[in-house]
Amino acid sequence: MSAHGQESSVIIESASQSKAYIGVHAASGILSFLVAKGILLVPMQNMKTREQFSAQLISDRHIALPPPWFLGLGEELCIQFSGFFLRVGLNSLSAKWNLQIPSVATSMLSDVITYPLVAKRVRSVVNGYGGCIGVQSACPGGDTWANWLISVGTFVLYGVVEESLSSVIFDNLLSKYLPFDTASSLYAERLAQSLSLGLAKLVLTPLEALYKHQMYFGSGHVPHTKRENLRSLYKGALLGFGESLSLIYFKYAVYKSLSELGSSK
Repeated sequence: MSAHGQESSVIIESASQSKAYIGVHAASGILSFLVAKGILLVPMQNMKTREQFSAQLISDRHIALPPPWFLGLGEELCIQFSGFFLRVGLNSLSAKWNLQIPSVATSMLSDVITYPLVAKRVRSVVNGYGGCIGVQSACPGGDTWANWLISVGTFVLYGVVEESLSSVIFDNLLSKYLPFDTASSLYAERLAQSLSLGLAKLVLTPLEALYKHQMYFGSGHVPHTKRENLRSLYKGALLGFGESLSLIYFKYAVYKSLSELGSSK
């Protein structure tokens, strides 16, 4: 659900920079989140999660109306901004104290801290579609430390692999073979990064489904691999490209427009 790495190198070096950053940039960030992520990302994530669970929980259930598109918006807002400012804060402290903490470490720590919010969001989306049908004894989530650690470990592993694979795809494939120069503008670079993230999400779809199922059922639950499950799984995976465009490209476009509008006044 997360795509960190874009803010892995952001560092706040002074109090004045901190005030400016938290004031203007955070305000623009919140607005751009609500426009680009709220309208685009949250509905796609809702449908993607539904597809990842549909073959087992939802397909036989008669549902009159789907949940509202904004289901999970509050959790997503908390996830994105708590993770973002946590990574920025850790990067800034690391630079101030010359600790040289690798960006992957800050990403992993932020994933561990935001895990409860992500798990709550997954459960709220699935339950919004009438989840936990016939499996009430296993729901929701694991109730032991071992189950919790396994589930958190899978989620953190997904974040690390997703970020690394996306970088590899961007550096070795898309930056070389796309029909446009990815270095020609920030918009071109963001578009290429979005496509890289989308491809990484497509490849890692089974791992994404696994961590979501662990969040919902507990660490012992592994999704079935029958044909209808795989079809549903990869149907949802295709939404990862739209999700990636919202995470990186559209949010940057809205953020840039808002920043330019603010600076012109």
